[in-house]
Amino acid sequence: MRRHICKIILLILSTNTLSANENISNFQFTALPNASYKDSEGFSLGGQIFLFQYGDGRVKPYEWRTAASFKMSNEGMASGYIFLDRPNFWGENSRLQLYAEYNRNRFDDYYGLGNTPTYNKNFIEPSHADYKSENYYSFKQQRPGIQATFQMPSRLAHTRHSFGFGVSRQKIDAYIEANRLLENLPTGFAGGITSLLQYGLLYDTRDQEAGPTSGAWSDALAEYASPIWGSDYNYVRLTFTDRRYISLGP
Repeated sequence: MRRHICKIILLILSTNTLSANENISNFQFTALPNASYKDSEGFSLGGQIFLFQYGDGRVKPYEWRTAASFKMSNEGMASGYIFLDRPNFWGENSRLQLYAEYNRNRFDDYYGLGNTPTYNKNFIEPSHADYKSENYYSFKQQRPGIQATFQMPSRLAHTRHSFGFGVSRQKIDAYIEANRLLENLPTGFAGGITSLLQYGLLYDTRDQEAGPTSGAWSDALAEYASPIWGSDYNYVRLTFTDRRYISLGP
């Protein structure tokens, strides 16, 4: 397996830099191409496109925003996403966000379950007596998915409710030679559909979304995947995020 990682990235910003404090208006476009190399991916080319509609500049932070990204490599890796953000979609302080993605990887890693899985380098060294396969710790994966999130104001100051739904489909393939994934057959090895519902409570006191210099952004999120809405897996996940912003200079 390809363990050593060497990555070179070229980033070019093809638009003028705009201060977050400027009263921006009308339509804005930004493109960000990139080229990179990684042992498990090969040479890849791709880029990102960002589209902003500020209207007359009175609606903050913007009327809508779209971002799209795509990358492919000569080793068969492909990834991409498209994202739409629509503030004030259904009244003040509401928001609609739509996200779709696709990922295809040929050399994802699996070492075992838990925080301390075992790893034996001799298993992937052809010259060693214990050699099993170059791809002993690798597997192939494809994952398309979509997610929709709707936010609406709550009665608590500076807070919003967040409701979301997401569905993704995973296809997982192990290499046919000796392979750690085939030996363990963990839950999820068969791939399938994951459908989930989300509810969260957001707290936002940032002075501005682009480059905040003060305030906080926090959220508590509950996520539930269940066969009730078509999922092949059943789980509950709870997460909490807290960000604080302090200006170190003008």
